This record gives sequence, structure tokens and C-alpha cells, in this order.
Amino acid sequence: GINAEYGGYLKMRLTFGLLLFVTLSSAAYLPGQSAANGCNQSNIASQFLSGLFSVPKDLTVIDRFLVDPAYSHNPQLRNGANNLKAALGVLQANFNYIEIQRTATQGYFTFVFSKYFLNFTTYSALPGEPGVSVVDMFRFTPDCKIIEHWNVNQRAVSANQSANGNDMFSCVTCNTHPGPVPSTCDTLTNSIVLLDQLFNDLNATSLDVYVNSQTYIQHNPAVANGVAPLRAFLSFIQRPPLGPIVRTVRGVADGNFVYLFNHYVGSPASAIVDIYRFDSNCSIVEHWDVISTVPVYTASGNDMFSCISCEKNPYLSSCSPTPAPSTSAPSCQNTKQNEININFAGILSGR
Repeated sequence: GINAEYGGYLKMRLTFGLLLFVTLSSAAYLPGQSAANGCNQSNIASQFLSGLFSVPKDLTVIDRFLVDPAYSHNPQLRNGANNLKAALGVLQANFNYIEIQRTATQGYFTFVFSKYFLNFTTYSALPGEPGVSVVDMFRFTPDCKIIEHWNVNQRAVSANQSANGNDMFSCVTCNTHPGPVPSTCDTLTNSIVLLDQLFNDLNATSLDVYVNSQTYIQHNPAVANGVAPLRAFLSFIQRPPLGPIVRTVRGVADGNFVYLFNHYVGSPASAIVDIYRFDSNCSIVEHWDVISTVPVYTASGNDMFSCISCEKNPYLSSCSPTPAPSTSAPSCQNTKQNEININFAGILSGR
């Protein structure tokens, strides 16, 4: 259902899956400003990771910040706080250092983009070790507890081995284009539409609409800077015959940044987080991505994409977990868009 060139491109982006909790040494995060519950979810997520793996450890963060059933979409972890506690020995033996790069919060969701390191004696002591690129995604409750977790991870590539000369974490335009995004700029919708038109419609003209062609910085190690490499790639492949092959399932916009959680349904199936940064002209100037293969089986029985707590615990005054039939009250499905578990089909026309 997908031609060889496209499959080859995705394979270049994929690396082996890894467990995704490690030690937090410092938190250079950007606090989210639009949490639905008034909490600083970015700070809580960082404290949670820090408590699990910093030295000395503070395992009380599991009881303080996690609420059962604590749904897990990490393929190696089961649901529940007790199962996380039981898995800590293996996790802490393999990972022991993290550098949080950036976070984004919108509604009840927080995305944390980090550089993880493997066992200290193996990797972090080596100069230039690129680490592992990871995005952890958390859903919070109204009382600031973590109820659900997803993640994607990819073995990082150093700048001198990348097609664009950039590492997979730094933000070049944070210094060169620091201005805020205009209030009229719908960064989330623009990012979703761009991704859909590029990879489902193979429409390269969308680059002219949404991307700053003079500045565009790329952190995918297989692609050079600028829009020309993307345009050239699209010219070599054919429109997918079986419908959309990239489906956006969740996204947040926070300041200049947009994070999209995507399901690539080709072979191999992949979980992808694309990160875009916008400039003061509402144009995309920088891009990162993190990619994991989708396993056949998971320890929890949960897939990597669904939001279980969104259905069981919508946290909206106009909805209950089992709403009574009504023709006048708004439906949970419609109202839930306010917490950014968006039905993206409403954004993408013709899908």
C-alpha cells in the first residue's frame, strides 16, 4: 500500500524501541500556559520524572502525582502505579540521566521533549554521545494528577552524522527568530493541514503556504535544511492508493511550538511526534521529529495511540462518563474538543 521510496524514507527515520524513563538532572523546560486545570503541568511532569530517576530518588512522586488506573501506552509497561513501582528496578538499571529540552501544555495534555541517556557507565561518560530522543506525553486530571502516559523514542544521531549538520535537540530559531506568534495565527491547525497535505496528498505547494523557505531548519537526521529536500522527496513518490497513511491523533500548541502525535499506518507502522516552531509571521521555521515502531503486543494490552481516560473520564461539566440521551445538551464527543483530544477529521476537509 505504500511505494518503496516512501517506505525507505521512513525506515531511515526509525530506530529500535527503548524503555523511556530515566534520570532527570536538570529541567530547562518552558512552562505551559494553557492547562485546563490551572496547574503547571509541565512542572509536575518534570518533577515526576525527576523523582523516579534522580539521585537521590524520590519515589513518593508515584503516589503524589499518579492516579490509578494510570493507563500506560509504553509497550513495556502495564497499567497502574504498583506496576510502575515493580518495573523501576529494570528501568533504573538501564537509564540514569535526562536533559529536558522543552515542554508544551494545552488542555489536560503535556508533551515533554527530552534527551535521554543509557546506562551512565556505557554512554554518558563518552564525549559526544548523542543519547536517545524521547517525547513523553501525559494526560492530567482536574486535580493535577497524571492519569495516562504515552511515549515515542528514537536513538539520536550526532550533528556530524546528520544530513543537515544539526543535532536532534537544539533550537536554532529560538535565538534567530525569537518573536512571539501573532494571536491570529492558528499554529495547531496549520501544522495539521501541512502534514496532511504533504504526506497524504503529496502536495508540495503547501510548503509555500506554511513554511519559511528562507529559514527552515531541519532536525530529522535524514533530511537537509530548507524546503527543497522535502519538495524533491515528494516528487519521487506516488499518491498513496489506500487513503491517508499519516493520521494525527493528538496535538498541543503552546507559544511558538506545536507538537503532533501521529500514526503512520504503512509498513512498518510507526508512532511519530512532529514538532514545529513558528515565527512572528506565522510561518514554520524549524522542525523536529521522534519515531518509534509500533509493536504487535504491549504489556498493558493498550495500543500506542488511543486515549482511554478521555472516554472514561472526560472531565467536562457538560458530560458525564455515561451521558444520558439528550437532543439539547452538547455531546461529549463535540465538547471534548475543548480539551484538545481533537477529532482531526473536522480540520482536514475531504478525509
